[in-house]
Amino acid sequence: MPNDSPLYASIPSWLPAALELIKEAVGPGRNGAMAPELLTTVEAARLCGLSERTMCRFSRDGTAPAPVKLGPGEMVEYSRRDGTIGQRPCSGTLRYRRSELLAWIQAGCPRCNGITGRESNQQEGTRR
Repeated sequence: MPNDSPLYASIPSWLPAALELIKEAVGPGRNGAMAPELLTTVEAARLCGLSERTMCRFSRDGTAPAPVKLGPGEMVEYSRRDGTIGQRPCSGTLRYRRSELLAWIQAGCPRCNGITGRESNQQEGTRR
């Protein structure tokens, strides 16, 4: 044990070793803390070396792994052009799985939906 104080007496002897194994498996995060598995769009973009907007676009068109939707979302108010206030549903909270992003990067960033760029454009009816 790192300390013989009563606080540390209640910690099981196997816990410090288990925490070290978890830290090694997950990898270091900010300031040496354990890295979270679910990342915000900003964090995911930073991990992939992309801008936030590019990360969203890549996920939407199937180039990158899709985010996970947490929660149903809620109604939010917005200002209409005519000056009145309207309500619309919010999409909910989106998070990216760190493990999926790292696997995607390690695999060379292949398309996640299996469609090549040209086929994707034909499906959307757009041209390059």
